[in-house]
Amino acid sequence: VKTDKKTTKIPTSTFSGFNLFCRLYRPKYLSSLSNMLDSMKTISCLIKESKWAEVQQRLLENPSDAREKNNEGYLLLAWACKYSAPLEVVRALLDAYPEGATKQTGLNQTSRDLA
Repeated sequence: VKTDKKTTKIPTSTFSGFNLFCRLYRPKYLSSLSNMLDSMKTISCLIKESKWAEVQQRLLENPSDAREKNNEGYLLLAWACKYSAPLEVVRALLDAYPEGATKQTGLNQTSRDLA
């Protein structure tokens, strides 16, 4: 059975209103969009990006987040050690979850092994 498919082209003028909106409002909303996306990032992403102030802020807001593991199976403390986090961040993670220092994560490594 043969089917005859026709491709329908959408005229570019259909999107001209959207393009105009993007040109006019992009600068105004870009920073708020960036802030919103940063707030949606996981702490492990913030650690990987070395956004230490944001990591500390998140831990202050919700200390139980220190118990999380990233997608590779590492606790956040181990991940922070791997990415050479400043002492303040390591201290904040230890204060929030002291047991994390001795827990094996990833490839049977502790945070101390990665420090």
